Amino acid sequence: MNATYKMEELVGSSTESFADAARNAVEKAASSMGEAAWFEVVEMRGAVREGMVAEFQVKLKVGCKV
Repeated sequence: MNATYKMEELVGSSTESFADAARNAVEKAASSMGEAAWFEVVEMRGAVREGMVAEFQVKLKVGCKV
């Protein structure tokens, strides 16, 4: 089966975990860009405030079928 995908790069964030940050980005992409078919984590980082982890951030590519 042949298919064509549009790929978007996004950054998801969460105060809970990297997995939650990725899930947030993928679900948002699926609701606004169309049928999300796959994702690839490109980078993981976070924010530190007052010596504690305050936010998890995940940069990812999401492929949506066109």
